[in-house]
Amino acid sequence: MGGLEGFWPMTLPFEGKVAIVQSVPLIAVRDVPASSAWYQRLFGCSSDMEAGHPHRQEFDRIVDGAGQVLIGFHAWNAEPETPMDRHFANPDDGQSGHGVVLGFTVEDLDQVLERARVMGAEFVGETATYPDRSRGQLVRDPDGYMIQLSSPRQS
Repeated sequence: MGGLEGFWPMTLPFEGKVAIVQSVPLIAVRDVPASSAWYQRLFGCSSDMEAGHPHRQEFDRIVDGAGQVLIGFHAWNAEPETPMDRHFANPDDGQSGHGVVLGFTVEDLDQVLERARVMGAEFVGETATYPDRSRGQLVRDPDGYMIQLSSPRQS
């Protein structure tokens, strides 16, 4: 268990749930502008970063129509400016996204899957129907990250 033996269950000095406002994945990519453009095309959304800013070669993020950040992109081996930047070094140390699946629930799964087909995305397996009656399909992005595209649960 990787050193977690005896860690759980444990008594915590506080109770209650944490109100998570948002969870935003940040992935390391070889070409930030190209990866950002790929996801923008897939989801029909845009970046909220300043156009033409030199940092967009090293970092970008995309937002939905309401301005909610969906995903961020960080260049491999960018000049370290923050402690987090050091985690995005040595892209050849392993397979991109090994052990990670980026999940996106979309209103119209068929529309997004058609976009992915037109964009030449690699489809992994067949579209599945889950016990909650949602549907999902795995695809790979240009950097090799696995993406789970899903429909909302059906009641």
